[in-house]
Amino acid sequence: MQIDALHELSKGDVTQAATATADSFTDDPLFRYILGEKCQPEYLRTLLKYYIKYSVLYGEAYASSAALDGIVLCARSREYDYSLFKSLRAGSLSLIRLGSEAGSRFKTYDAYAAEKHEAVISDPHIFIQLLAVAPDQQGEGHGGSMLSSVVENATEAGYPCYLETHTERNVSFYRKYGFETASTGEIPGTDITHYCLLRD
Repeated sequence: MQIDALHELSKGDVTQAATATADSFTDDPLFRYILGEKCQPEYLRTLLKYYIKYSVLYGEAYASSAALDGIVLCARSREYDYSLFKSLRAGSLSLIRLGSEAGSRFKTYDAYAAEKHEAVISDPHIFIQLLAVAPDQQGEGHGGSMLSSVVENATEAGYPCYLETHTERNVSFYRKYGFETASTGEIPGTDITHYCLLRD
């Protein structure tokens, strides 16, 4: 899926993109749950660098512009098959510094999210895995512009879009772009609401 309106990220962009957007997740319920006391820019950058590099290598990774003020990571559902080799190539060993407890919490979340995802949609679709804008650039339209570009491209190709989020504020934002809540639940062992959103 090539999106001409956006800047396609390369491996050389990974560090800058992670640094620019890490601060936007310091209050995110999911990241706070996974990282615990380590939900700080230093550790968020480590986690984001892994996510971004994995998408650059095996999914789709874009920025709002070459300035890398905002990023969106997505993948065609049937092309995003996880493997240990791919994970290592994307830098998973760097995640050791996050600690074993963070790893355990991530596994709990990942298993739950995967089950919910499969229950909502099994047909081919675009999975929007992450949308982030640097704090000093929020409110400038970067997030909406990136989301619109992904949605328009997916619609032209005949694919619905799926994403997950964890705040009512984000749900309200995504609804402006045609997404509807397909399922909700609580991440096991937490009071965090997990929203599954779909745009047919």
